[in-house]
Amino acid sequence: MIYTWKPSIPVDADGRPALDENGEAIKPLLEGTVTIELPKYIERLKYMRDANFKISANGQLSGDVDHLEVAIKAVELAEKRIKEVNLTIVSTGVKVTTVDQMQYSSECSDALSEIGFLIINGPELGNR
Repeated sequence: MIYTWKPSIPVDADGRPALDENGEAIKPLLEGTVTIELPKYIERLKYMRDANFKISANGQLSGDVDHLEVAIKAVELAEKRIKEVNLTIVSTGVKVTTVDQMQYSSECSDALSEIGFLIINGPELGNR
């Protein structure tokens, strides 16, 4: 399945738009889209098995994992599944058009992690 990821507006712990020191809504670091080939559920389970992720009874990652290792595996998976990158770094106007460029951009690091975990967990219902 092909999925289009878009940077989201930063939110606070209550899910409201995060505010800066002046009370203004914080804008995303990136604009644009990333096209991803999402795996089927059975493929996601195999990724988790191959990465030695521990799954709790409710199907979520258990707290008994090396979170850095999980993040590394998620980004490696994102690199393999991203098909097209069309992003702009808001603060500089720099265009990012490849996964490789994303790897060298500090503004894209959170996006790579988010995309990796999206691939592992699948999109939320209604966001397909």
